Amino acid sequence: MVTNYHVVSGSSQTRVVTSSGEIFNARILDVDDVRDLAHLKIEGISKKPERSVQFSKSLPPAGSELFAAGHPGGSPSMVVSQGIYFGKEPYLVAFSPAYQDRLIGKAAEAIVKKPETENDIKALLMTPKLRMSTPLYYGNSGGAVVDAKAQLVGIATAIEPGSGVSNIATPVEHVRELLERREPKFDYKYQRYSLFDVQPEAVATNTAALAVGYMTRRISAPIYGAVSAFRAVETLDNVTAKNLEADRRPAYASLALQSTAALGGALSLLARNPLGRLAQMGRVGYAMVGAGALGSIASDFMPGPSRLVGVTRHNKEAREPLQFSF
Repeated sequence: MVTNYHVVSGSSQTRVVTSSGEIFNARILDVDDVRDLAHLKIEGISKKPERSVQFSKSLPPAGSELFAAGHPGGSPSMVVSQGIYFGKEPYLVAFSPAYQDRLIGKAAEAIVKKPETENDIKALLMTPKLRMSTPLYYGNSGGAVVDAKAQLVGIATAIEPGSGVSNIATPVEHVRELLERREPKFDYKYQRYSLFDVQPEAVATNTAALAVGYMTRRISAPIYGAVSAFRAVETLDNVTAKNLEADRRPAYASLALQSTAALGGALSLLARNPLGRLAQMGRVGYAMVGAGALGSIASDFMPGPSRLVGVTRHNKEAREPLQFSF
């Protein structure tokens, strides 16, 4: 999968929602930080990914129609806009003179703060881009720009607010170059963390609460069971919602633990019954609540989705990816 680099930069975790509503985690394989492109790998997908669109072998002539597709503003449904292709120009030249002055000033400030970025920022300003009247909106970044044959000609990248004619896309030839690289420009390191790794104090509190709950089980078991029943309903709603985690095993495990604790909490009320057989069922209820609580605490130590922990240049040069965009 390819998107704009500025869409995923600065985030430790990237998630992709498919048209069917499934949610996948994604890792960054490589980026072209100067041309504002990122190559992602979707984790946990069950089928071999295929290109959703064909790449155009050449750019259309000026005056051709171009279409942009995306989910601007977080729109749940795809929005398609239509406009005219003007031509390929250096990034900076594609904007109005007033906006060019603004961008030059912004670039100068960035270079003063980080002199080592000067060459990259200059290269970014002169990188060829496609200029078009096809409307783009905030949130369109990373979406496809296609021609009348539905072939990919670029990736929606930037807009000049209020212009209407300075909507910018990154050419498909740069996308192709990124995908065909033999060696990455950057190496991204990911690691899976558990709740204990992130919030050890919270896990310690939950563990201590389990010990206190055991000693006060006559009171705590029914209460924990009721809370677990409420959580089970929430988990069930999430599992059956349109937007589903691609890997639903953790959700199903939580649902099983919560349901066990909820049933156990109800049975624990029978422990006070004078009839021996019913009282025995109440003790079974205590055990079920305990099992649910222990399972919940155990899950706090299980590693969750991978998170970005570091990035280095493949050539070992001590420079981070360019964190500069318009």
